[in-house]
Amino acid sequence: MIKLFITILIIFFSNISFAWKGYEDNSTNMIDIGKGNLVREGMIIEFFDFNENKIHEAEVILREYYGNVVELTLFDMELQKERIFLMEN
Repeated sequence: MIKLFITILIIFFSNISFAWKGYEDNSTNMIDIGKGNLVREGMIIEFFDFNENKIHEAEVILREYYGNVVELTLFDMELQKERIFLMEN
C-alpha cells in the first residue's frame, strides 16, 4: 500500500511543470517559455511574448548562467532577429 502511494506521488509530481518566466534584456517585455520546451543550444522552442500577445518559435543560440539569472540568446524565427532574454533561475 505504501509503495502504491509513493508511486502515485512520484507520477503526480513528475507531471507538474511550471513555465519559465523572463524579460527581454533591453526592455520590460515579458516572455513565458512553457511546458514541453527543451531549452538547449540548437533546439527550437516556443515562447509566449506578452507584448505581442502571441507565441513565437525561436532557435536557442546561447544559454549562459550569471548567478540566479539565465541569459538566453534566441533567434526569433518570426521577427528574423536575435533577442536576449533574462530568465529566472
